[in-house]
Amino acid sequence: MYAQSATVDPTTGKCYWASMEANMSSVLYEMDLTTAQLTQCRTFTGMEEITGLYILPHVADGAPARVTDLKATFEKESTTGTVSFTMPSTTKAGGKLSGNLSYRVEAGNEVKTGTATAGQKLSLPLTVNEGRCKILVTTSNTSGESERTAISLWVGKDTPAAVTGVKLQYTNDNMLGLSWNAVEKGKNGGYIDASKVRYRIVRQPDNTVVQDNYQQTQYSETASSTTLAKRWYEVTPYVDGESGDTAVSNKVVVGPGKDVPYSEDFSSDASFDYFTVLDANNDGKTWYRSGDAQTAQYGGDATQKADDWLILPPLKVSKAGYYKLSLQVRCNSANPQLLSIALGSLPETKDMNTVILPETTVDTKFETKTVEAKFGVKTDGNYFLGIHLASNALMHSFDIDNIRVEQITS
Repeated sequence: MYAQSATVDPTTGKCYWASMEANMSSVLYEMDLTTAQLTQCRTFTGMEEITGLYILPHVADGAPARVTDLKATFEKESTTGTVSFTMPSTTKAGGKLSGNLSYRVEAGNEVKTGTATAGQKLSLPLTVNEGRCKILVTTSNTSGESERTAISLWVGKDTPAAVTGVKLQYTNDNMLGLSWNAVEKGKNGGYIDASKVRYRIVRQPDNTVVQDNYQQTQYSETASSTTLAKRWYEVTPYVDGESGDTAVSNKVVVGPGKDVPYSEDFSSDASFDYFTVLDANNDGKTWYRSGDAQTAQYGGDATQKADDWLILPPLKVSKAGYYKLSLQVRCNSANPQLLSIALGSLPETKDMNTVILPETTVDTKFETKTVEAKFGVKTDGNYFLGIHLASNALMHSFDIDNIRVEQITS
């Protein structure tokens, strides 16, 4: 199966076909649309597969230039509005135009034609069907028709856009706080009555509707769980029964902490699911589990410095104990990485307040080495250990494996 395409020259009416043949030759043919007879125009030597072949209409130098300032205005959900534009004052070649020109406006099934003087500003009434509308405007004189000017917009009622900025946070008072930005526009850029937007909130993984017909952009509930679990939420906006796309929050670990000693070798996706990954610089490049290497891996970024956290599940830690964290690290290149480790009461960057390993240059050159850090706490409770990578761009990937936390005597 090869990619091919064809087009008809709008000026001459000739059809051209960019063909990829079974012998891997790439050929451009002219096709007779009546007899299907092919005339070879040329052969491409690089086995090119050409898609989206098209030919722009030929416009005479003396024809008018494009119209300018094309704009359509429809108030709220109305499908009746205006289209406005400025007639050209020059030809395509740049010569000065004067006198009357013809114009043609196409909008869906509606066509408006008329005449206006060169350079004149026009505003015409327009009624179209609700939905996506493409408006095309051309002008013409005795030399020919101008190039098209086009705009596309949604007319009438739209469905709400998906919510943005969805964030779920776990707080020290055992609460889950969910927040998002209010929806103020339509999915297609059209009109919605923002005052009527309501939200449906579904808690996962139990698929429970916790709120419907909800007006606020913040929601909280107790993070009740007798076992270590992950929670996340889905938020769907709707207006007058028309639903927008569902947005999904980040996942947050809730429930009692894991006992120490604790270890993790990343042998399954399920174990990694209890880690919290924070892409602090929002570059889309962050920690993930590598199924091939069975490690936690940072893939590297070619343009930005890393600012990414891999936060362990909560651990039950006693003020009477002293603890050691050890992990194996590997630089998958000859480039060094910058690593630090911190301790916090919540899996958030702002809560990683106790540094137990200052920023350290790790340079293993394809080898695996062990990094260790020791810590204690002042009060009993659940604590989170955060591994932070702050390497420069183009440092390649970095692996973490065989994490272990144990109580020690000194």
